[in-house]
Amino acid sequence: ALRPGPLGCSLALLLVVATAFPTSAPVREDYNTKASPDRTLTPPDRTEAIISSILYMIMELRKE
Repeated sequence: ALRPGPLGCSLALLLVVATAFPTSAPVREDYNTKASPDRTLTPPDRTEAIISSILYMIMELRKE
């Protein structure tokens, strides 16, 4: 049986976390954006900082 290594698991976790954050602007205008115009959006520079901190935590966990 194939088992993913630590790097594969880390990359998969990063992909899941990166896609969990909302974008800084709606992709298209539809009923969802009009129904909730006051939702909080993560600006691109903040998203980058969050992902960097997650990568740092992953590296620290791998050192243990």
